[in-house]
Amino acid sequence: MFLTSAGKALLAVIESRRIPTIFLTIPHRESVKHVPKQDYIVTINKPLKTSTLIRGITTLFSSPTEKPAVAQPVLAQRKLAEECPLKILLVEDNMVNQKVALRFLDRLGYQADAVVNGLLGVEAVEKGQFDLVLMDLQMPEMDGFEASRKIRRTIPAHRQPKIIALTANALQGDRENCLAAGMDDYISKPVKMHDLSAAIRRQFAATHDISVTEPIV
Repeated sequence: MFLTSAGKALLAVIESRRIPTIFLTIPHRESVKHVPKQDYIVTINKPLKTSTLIRGITTLFSSPTEKPAVAQPVLAQRKLAEECPLKILLVEDNMVNQKVALRFLDRLGYQADAVVNGLLGVEAVEKGQFDLVLMDLQMPEMDGFEASRKIRRTIPAHRQPKIIALTANALQGDRENCLAAGMDDYISKPVKMHDLSAAIRRQFAATHDISVTEPIV
């Protein structure tokens, strides 16, 4: 084909634009001599085989003159727990809600303890040192309001945790009731990870000097 004017014109366009091209040729034909040796041109002898075509395409798009692509390092997103290490207690009687909250905390880098009512929550705070208590409001044995008031009354000042309320009601006045019971903040259910992260940052940003920007999680 390259002996014709049309063939020569086509080849000129390929060379001028450096178009990746595969030529299917017949061995020992005179036209093969007219195929230029360029890194963007590959010749494959007929009859064509699938494996040969695949190798040709691979060769065509991985020129030896090009340096292999080097994957750019991805900066790992720091988890919130790395910026703000905390010992956390979750007080929640609903097992589904408890699992969801624990999973969110895990994704933020925290391994939290969990109990199923306010009475056990108070006992856990009395026995251990917690920086943060996530406190459900409606629970058997002792609700979150009473548990928070008891923690504020009985735990020494230097061991007082931050308490963030978890409530499904989201009614007007709930926040005021939570603060009156000694809680520091308020998250409505269903708990969302970005709300949980934001509340932790609000309460501990000054202490740990962390950015108030929401993390990508």
